[in-house]
Parts: sequence; C-alpha cells; structure tokens
Amino acid sequence: MPSPEEINRILNELEKEPFPVQPFREKWKGLLFPTYPRLLEMVPIPAGSFQMGSENGISWEKPVHRVSLDAFKIAKYPVTYRQWLEVKEWAEKNGYQFPNQGRKGYGEKTDENHPVTYVSWYDAVLWCNALSGKEGRKPCYYNSPNRKEVYRSGEKDMSNDYVDWEADGYRLPTEAEWEYACRAGTTTEYSFGDSITKQQANFDNSGGGTSPVGYYILNNWELGDMHGNVWEWCWDRYDSNYYQQSPDENPRGPSGGSGRVLRGGSWHFGAARLRSAFRDLYAPDIAFDGYGFRPVCPQFTGKEAEG
Repeated sequence: MPSPEEINRILNELEKEPFPVQPFREKWKGLLFPTYPRLLEMVPIPAGSFQMGSENGISWEKPVHRVSLDAFKIAKYPVTYRQWLEVKEWAEKNGYQFPNQGRKGYGEKTDENHPVTYVSWYDAVLWCNALSGKEGRKPCYYNSPNRKEVYRSGEKDMSNDYVDWEADGYRLPTEAEWEYACRAGTTTEYSFGDSITKQQANFDNSGGGTSPVGYYILNNWELGDMHGNVWEWCWDRYDSNYYQQSPDENPRGPSGGSGRVLRGGSWHFGAARLRSAFRDLYAPDIAFDGYGFRPVCPQFTGKEAEG
C-alpha cells in the first residue's frame, strides 16, 4: 500500500490536470492520515463572530468592527525549537531551503522547549508547507497564483491568491483568526481581564529572555503564550487603515501594505503591546530574538488521526 505522502503526491500531480481530485481527497482522508502522531497539539476553535479591535487602543486598532470566522484549529503553543528542527531537517531533505536557521529562544538558559526565534515570516511560511508535506497534507502556499508549484525556497512576496485556502495543510493564521483565538470569547484588553501580571505572561524583560512554552496559564480556549514570550507572525500584510474596509467574513488582509503583521507582544516589550487587539508589523525578511509563530489548519469533518 502506498504511503500517505505518496498518495498525496499523486493527488497533487492529478490536480494539474482537468480532473476532480477533491472528492477523492475527502473520501481518502482516513488513508492520508492513518497513524501519524501529530507534531503539534492543535486546538479546535469554533466558528463565530467577535468585535475586532479596541476603542481604547491606538488609531490602527480602530474602528472596532464585527468579524465572522469559519472554524479552524490553531497550535496550542508557539512552535518550539525542537518542533522547528524536526520539520526543518525533513524539509531540507525534500527540496526546501530556509533563509534562517532558527534558535532555541533567547537568553542564558534556553532549551529545545523554548519557542523557536530568529525566524522570518518567510521561514514560518516555508515551515508550514514543510509540515504539511511531512504529514501527507496538501500545502497551502505556492510560487504563483496558478498554484501549480509548491513554495519551497526563496523570499517570495506572496498575495492572497498564492494561497490554497481550502487545502488541508498548515498555514499562518490570519490576523483576525489570531485575535479571535487570543480573545477566547473575552471582550477585555487581555484574555485574562483589563490588566495582566507577570504571573500570567512573560513580558517586560522579567526573565531576561524567552520561557518554555506552556509555562504560564492558558486562556479560556486552552491556548498558551498568546500574550508575551514571542511575537507571532500572521499571514496578513499590514495596513493601518485596513479596519475601515475589512470584510465582515474571514478577512485575509489587504492586497498591499508595509510588512507583515505580528501579534501578541514578547518577552522584552511592555504590557501595552500584549493586548489582544494590539497590532505590529515588520519586514517579512527580518528574523529577531522575539519573533516566532504558531500555525493553523482546517477542522475536518471526516476521520482524522489526532496523534
């Protein structure tokens, strides 16, 4: 019997022809993911609506606007260095090249359970594709809008039409998905209330660097480190005026803008930047001591191994 990777490779090849592959992909989902232990612990997030932004924040967090999202899954924690390295080593044997090597968090006492740092937006997108391939899933990111060639190397300035949003693979969360997951049903400035303490999150250089993932308390949806520890790359380009024309359903960011969005704050920033609504940006090729990421993937209706 062919491996899940081989089945998925054949299906991906068939999609280049005028052939309806998706029904087979859905039917064979149990074969594609029979016994794989999932590398990431993925938490299901329910479909729903929320008020995105903050009237108490700065100008680019306004106006507060209602957003509705489909259900998805998001990693319980930021990607650790151990997870990063496992996928990266597989990827480099399978045609992937990463701009940066990644590091074990930041500080004097770090280990492989700290979030990976010094990864750029391009590194994060490539890693998501590689994890999809490693688990026999269909990658989300491609080298062109025709979505024929999987993105495996380089620093490609992708737009929304380079993404297969219906693929079963991993991708970066949209900015709206990230905030929705961070809020976890709350309307306060933080998921823990209108203030945050150093017993709840790693920020303001309280520990001299990153902390192991899962060290601090979880939010209402059982997600860790949504506030502090490392900034998390999101898919969206950044536009300070985007909220004025953002779609009501499943927004995926503007078609143009400066840099890519970062969310959540980090170990060396103050509490104000850890707020659920706070938006930041940086050039996608920058890798820094406080930059990490956590992927999302679809929620399946068919049989799926949880691992």
